[in-house]
Amino acid sequence: IGNSSGGAAPTNNDYGYFLNNTPTVTQLGETGIGAGGGPATAAGGDGVMEIASGTVNFTNWITLGRSQGIAPGSAQRSLLLIRNGTAFGPNRNVTGDGIRPNWSGSVINQISVMDIGAGGKLGSLTNAAGNGANINLNQANNANAVSILTVSGGGIVEVYNIYSFNAAPLSIINLNNGVLTADGTFNQFLGTGLDDVFVYPGGVTFNTQGFNVGVVPQLLAPSGNSITSIPVNTTGAGYIGRPIVQITDSTGVGATAIAEWNKSLGTVTSVTITAPGSGYTSPTVTLVGGGYTTPATLGSPVLGAVGSGGVTVVGGGIVTLSGGYTYTNATTILGGGLSVISSNVTPSSAGSLTVSNATLSVDNTSGGSLP
Repeated sequence: IGNSSGGAAPTNNDYGYFLNNTPTVTQLGETGIGAGGGPATAAGGDGVMEIASGTVNFTNWITLGRSQGIAPGSAQRSLLLIRNGTAFGPNRNVTGDGIRPNWSGSVINQISVMDIGAGGKLGSLTNAAGNGANINLNQANNANAVSILTVSGGGIVEVYNIYSFNAAPLSIINLNNGVLTADGTFNQFLGTGLDDVFVYPGGVTFNTQGFNVGVVPQLLAPSGNSITSIPVNTTGAGYIGRPIVQITDSTGVGATAIAEWNKSLGTVTSVTITAPGSGYTSPTVTLVGGGYTTPATLGSPVLGAVGSGGVTVVGGGIVTLSGGYTYTNATTILGGGLSVISSNVTPSSAGSLTVSNATLSVDNTSGGSLP
């Protein structure tokens, strides 16, 4: 979806858009969103896959940002958007890491976003414990790559684990009224290589389904300024697909947004912030792709502090936060349990704690206590 045109210039990106909006089940094999296809000098293409209704079954890899481009100054943007639809990824016992953003050995600037929103679910083809899909947020060791998973608006991600194979790329998870559901017992449900896991005002629910799981990275409150809105100055014309919202900043990280568009009119109507990000000072926001005849234009993004959300645990299993947390809102344990190391719990202010038909385990061998 969005191959390179085959030319060698840094600006050879094509744009591809795939919309699943049918009540029937769509069966797909290996799928590239923002794919390669050109020579090694090619930039690769920009791609959007949107699941707006129905179910898509992927029996092989889902790959975002697969270009092997080496053209200086080139970029590749990829978006997997799931709202009011369901995607089932390949089982890990078949493909290994079934969902792999930034897969290839490219050195170009790659930005890959998976945005799971209201009514949306990213799950696994199998329900057998421990055989569900893995999400490897960065397969290639490309220091110019950014990969972001945003789960917001009640969206659900049900997988075996989420991690980053390589440390050089930037790997971020945004949780803003998102649900993370465990597919099996694993002490790295949220695993190694993840740079930032932000908990925004909507918070996150860990649904363990009876499995004991671990969270390696620290769960973070956003700091400094976030992006609270992005105005649309002119709506443009002739759009044949949803454009990608690209956000860059010298200091800020993590913000994701979706361009809303009118399919019948071919215009961009507004921009929805799905994750406000953290630490922004002077962001640049650009619309990429869409196949327009006249491009829409955006105003300056509005910045402000957004605060932090909290964590809810349900499902009967134990969640171990080995990395601790800095989020400042409520911690609610409604079944199973929560285990933390007190020295890694460092919020700027203490949130409330509720334990109901559950357990709380605190390791204070290194000193300190829960705030």
